[in-house]
Amino acid sequence: MFCESCGKKLLAGTRFCVDCGAEIERAGGSVPAPTAGWEPARQAPSPHSPSDAFDAASGEKEPLTMGQYLLIFLLLSIPLLNIVLLFLWSFGRNVNINKRNFARASLVVCLIMSVVYVFVVLSMAGYRT
Repeated sequence: MFCESCGKKLLAGTRFCVDCGAEIERAGGSVPAPTAGWEPARQAPSPHSPSDAFDAASGEKEPLTMGQYLLIFLLLSIPLLNIVLLFLWSFGRNVNINKRNFARASLVVCLIMSVVYVFVVLSMAGYRT
């Protein structure tokens, strides 16, 4: 008998795959009763995903509310403070992922607009004569 999820060979009468942790169904459509004192193997966390403890403690993955977005826009309307906050939110630790992405996108837009501004000013300097 083989696991339908990962293809690993299974011992007769097992309920969960030891390799991937998938529940094994029998040909009749029923799952055998668990053996007393036996627990399925738990999957190790993926090395590419952030720690669940970090997410729960900081609320990093929670969506921002409308009030939080309004506060962000209000704070970003203050000169000089907006640049400082964008850098803090872009590269700081324990920052909500939505706020981090918004701040990084805002910095990219500022960089593009600065390049366009310099290009326009330099092109206008050439028309002065």
